[in-house]
Amino acid sequence: MNAGPTTARDLKAALDNWTKIWNDEARPFKWTRTADQILDRICRYWSRISEPDHWTPPIGSVGPT
Repeated sequence: MNAGPTTARDLKAALDNWTKIWNDEARPFKWTRTADQILDRICRYWSRISEPDHWTPPIGSVGPT
């Protein structure tokens, strides 16, 4: 089992190596949704989590006003 880097120098070397490999195999990001589709989904999610039934106040708090 690999315990990972044990020093800051080892960690930096591991990150540098990972970055080099990642960049050597880089591919352009391909959007699969339009901006309007993404914003619509965000708005629907926000509406759902903003409803009073979704919100649970922390213990000891008064709640939303």
